[in-house]
Amino acid sequence: FTPKFWNASNVEQTFRNVVGYYKKIGNLCYIYIYAITFSDISVRKIDNLPFNPDSGIHGANIPTHQKGTVFANGVGCCVNVPEIHGQIQLEPVVTGILLVEGIYNI
Repeated sequence: FTPKFWNASNVEQTFRNVVGYYKKIGNLCYIYIYAITFSDISVRKIDNLPFNPDSGIHGANIPTHQKGTVFANGVGCCVNVPEIHGQIQLEPVVTGILLVEGIYNI
């Protein structure tokens, strides 16, 4: 799959090379995203996931108890139902390399 990246102002961010893999197992989706660029960019949200998150588990308001099933560069993220952009909400990260991995409910 091809993820899309957004900064805190909802401006799309572009990486030079992006790899996105997923595996669906029952009602769970495992994702792996590796993105690299030559200069640091700001990323706050990722969307275009292969499956929409389960709205009963991953609500539109980011529930803190769901944090920690998906990690970006080793830091726990929140998965939520998209509002404007973003099904994965990251702690603000400025980087040239982004590695995202984890499981969410669908």
